[in-house]
Amino acid sequence: MFVGGLQMDRLEVRHIHPASIPGLVPIILGLFMLLCAGLLFRSSITKGQSEAADSSKIRGNSTKNLLITLLCCLVFALVFVGNLPFIVSSTLFISVFGMTFSWPAKAGKRAKIKSVCISIIVGVTAGTLISVMFQYGFLVRLP
Repeated sequence: MFVGGLQMDRLEVRHIHPASIPGLVPIILGLFMLLCAGLLFRSSITKGQSEAADSSKIRGNSTKNLLITLLCCLVFALVFVGNLPFIVSSTLFISVFGMTFSWPAKAGKRAKIKSVCISIIVGVTAGTLISVMFQYGFLVRLP
């Protein structure tokens, strides 16, 4: 993200202040991701090799959740983006991701309907706000 932000077009040609470049947000996000990765790496080192190597400590559905997340992200990036308007892509991704991870498996029909409705509301709201923010706030053309 950092490198991509640096390579984005500048808007000085339009007499826009250099600090308002569209790549500024990806640059900042890239720096924060590097910082978080470094902190996570340091944390894994300080916990000790024996604890990190003991795979029996992984509980729950961690691997299943990782694979579901990977699948959702790949479908979003490889299928939705570029083939659908970005607002539709992001809304679908956020809604389906939310439904997947908030699904009350052992609850009644009412709780399941509530979970679906909340996921759709959050997906539509977030997808719309993300699209509007990037198009009009950061002046980024979305696919």
